[in-house]
Amino acid sequence: MPKRGQDNIDIMGEMIAGGHAPSLPAGMRLYAIGDIHGRKDRFDILLRQIIEDNSLRGLAGREGTHIVLLGDYIDRGMDSKGMIDFFLHPEPSGFHWHFVGGNHETAMIEIFSAAPRKVSPEKLADWLSRYGGRETMISYGIPADEIDNAAVQLKSKHVTLEFADKLLMSWRAKIPPAHFEFLFALPDSLQFGDYFFAHAGIKPGIAVEKQKSDDLRRIRGEFLKDERDHGVVVVHGHSMRSEPEIRPNRIGIDTGAYTSSGRLTAVGLEGRSRWLLASGQAGVIGANSLKEGRLPFILKAF
Repeated sequence: MPKRGQDNIDIMGEMIAGGHAPSLPAGMRLYAIGDIHGRKDRFDILLRQIIEDNSLRGLAGREGTHIVLLGDYIDRGMDSKGMIDFFLHPEPSGFHWHFVGGNHETAMIEIFSAAPRKVSPEKLADWLSRYGGRETMISYGIPADEIDNAAVQLKSKHVTLEFADKLLMSWRAKIPPAHFEFLFALPDSLQFGDYFFAHAGIKPGIAVEKQKSDDLRRIRGEFLKDERDHGVVVVHGHSMRSEPEIRPNRIGIDTGAYTSSGRLTAVGLEGRSRWLLASGQAGVIGANSLKEGRLPFILKAF
């Protein structure tokens, strides 16, 4: 595996959880991927990098290789439908795939599962514009001009609840039932060894098994500012940064995949080792300790 040497790579870094270096269960390798937001193009690039990286590292062990997706698969990018289609039958099938839900999945569920006359025109307009629901519905085959015209009417002072209901019923018919089943089944969190995976983070001071769904999917400032030992290292997305955030108690990997200048980031974990991969960031810091030549697509090992 990559090690400290002439590549100037420090695998262990500074992270300590519960008085010891955090680790995964023996025989397990894991890649956690940050917020995709409909950018299947960048996901495809990153997945190819993960497949190659996993191959170069050799067999993971009896627990195999796991991929954890941290939520916000939809909205803002142009291929939300394509992402969920892929997740229903992910490849390579030899990997163990895991998914947690984010606040954008929650918002879509709330929009389309509400009883008639429960979604206000204002809420629907907000979902289309601020949340990026417009791009999601385009991916399901709704013409962009139809959505844009509807958005204008939703903001009119004369708009009715019936108008919003009619839109939702029409648009929901375009979304396969299996996609809603996927969204509803998403757990709020997962834990493997000393690492806890949640979309947004945790409520500081509360045991991970007692966390509320809303905090796991939406929390920001209170969690991001907290420096205490949570008993686990929290791996999360949700709070976008230009670079991954590496802290003693958390690893943040939302690097703005949906933006023109952003990229999709993954953190690799095995035993006490950790490394970062990112779409479109080939060989920023090389590692020549695996086979011969540089290990492609390593962003940084720490």
